[in-house]
Amino acid sequence: MWLRNAISRLMHKQLTRAAILIAVALVAQGLRFLLPLPGLVTMFLIGSLVNMCLVLMARLSSLRYAVPGSVILPCVAYLQGQLPFIPMIPVAFAGNLVLVLVAHKEQGWHLLLLGPLLKTLALWAGTGLVLSMLQLHGVAVMMLQTMMSWPQLVTAFSGIILAGIVLKRVNNS
Repeated sequence: MWLRNAISRLMHKQLTRAAILIAVALVAQGLRFLLPLPGLVTMFLIGSLVNMCLVLMARLSSLRYAVPGSVILPCVAYLQGQLPFIPMIPVAFAGNLVLVLVAHKEQGWHLLLLGPLLKTLALWAGTGLVLSMLQLHGVAVMMLQTMMSWPQLVTAFSGIILAGIVLKRVNNS
């Protein structure tokens, strides 16, 4: 009986943490409507905050809750007009999922290197696949492919650094 109660409390704690972090990430995604900053600045700011939340979900919650969080965020990004078409939702989910899985498994320099690199590769390759399947070309397509390359490396790296700072504070309190 006590074991079942302990497991139930742990699951509620993990669910609560994941829900709070999803809410923070959704608020971060909404910042682009509140802050009159240039697109590139908002992309790096919001991307870093969202990646921080994904890493924190993986570390402070469980995969049971972090994986659904990884798919909710691209769906909302699409609804906000940040993803140009529906087939990009699974691509963004794959990038988020890769980061969550690496953050759940790795720490230290492994996480700092593998997380951003694998997320960027997933996004870049997935975007290229979707664009070629839809036979899209032109300047807008090049911009989308570029947005899903090196900026993702920067925002994932920044998000991991921010998550590390938050984790230190959480662990010290």
